[in-house]
Amino acid sequence: ARSALMNTLCSASCRSRTSIPHSVVHRAKGLKFLSQGFQAKQQSFKLCEESVRKNDLEKYLCIPFLPSAVQPASIAINAFNIELAKAADRANDARITEMRLVWWRDVLRNIVAGNPPEHFVAEALCQAVFEFNLNPDLLHSMIDERIKDAKIHQQPNKLEELEAYGEGTQAAMIYFSPCLRHWS
Repeated sequence: ARSALMNTLCSASCRSRTSIPHSVVHRAKGLKFLSQGFQAKQQSFKLCEESVRKNDLEKYLCIPFLPSAVQPASIAINAFNIELAKAADRANDARITEMRLVWWRDVLRNIVAGNPPEHFVAEALCQAVFEFNLNPDLLHSMIDERIKDAKIHQQPNKLEELEAYGEGTQAAMIYFSPCLRHWS
């Protein structure tokens, strides 16, 4: 019953899609990660969890239904998404939003190198990327779509534009679900 409820609450939209190719979720074979991985501070995950609780209560309430082994990674991915969304909310100028998002792009490069900056989301996300072999390209797509959105300054006028925005931001997070489930 718990598993059925988790599927209903947390991944209903994933069932409506065709199966997601393994390569979309997992990193490309050519990427070289440090073999030892990265261990984030426990405080980083606590701060990420608090951010998700404050800013996305629905996702926060779904996390306990995930297997305990994948909960920290799910929290890190959701906290990353919140940071990206806040970049636009905190600035009145698209250039400042873009600068903040470009900073996150640079952070991802450091994460792939196993050297995240001292930022609670960056550290937690780095551990999730290493531990679950996550594809950083999906994280980059989340940033790129938000940068594009900041430059446009308007709501999508066509369904196709809205779908593209959703695909680049929220769907990328959904694509991580099968990878996390694989490890549960």
